[in-house]
Amino acid sequence: MTSTTASARCIECGRIITSAASIARGRGKGCAAKVRRAAATATTEGFTTKQVDAARELVDDAGIVRLRRHIYLTVSTDGTRVHRTTATRCTCEAGIKGKACYHQLAVRLCLGGYALAA
Repeated sequence: MTSTTASARCIECGRIITSAASIARGRGKGCAAKVRRAAATATTEGFTTKQVDAARELVDDAGIVRLRRHIYLTVSTDGTRVHRTTATRCTCEAGIKGKACYHQLAVRLCLGGYALAA
């Protein structure tokens, strides 16, 4: 007998997820709840409305994946590049120039109040 249950790995913790809803969002139920709570506490001060929208979309579309403790891989808007990003630095063009980018905000949304402590 073969199993018809699909599975994938959570992009936050790496655990196996089997729920269709969890697979669709890329995060398990617990990790998705943690990200929602973190996003609610993160400040968007200093970012434009367009950057806030792009950061939220990046998180919702699972375009941000934890690489190490506070380092994430983030996907560019057009999906052709991947950047290493923390809450305060990014390897995208804006980040290299020392400007705040929406990738950094996406990390802050995932980490919440812990984003700038690292």
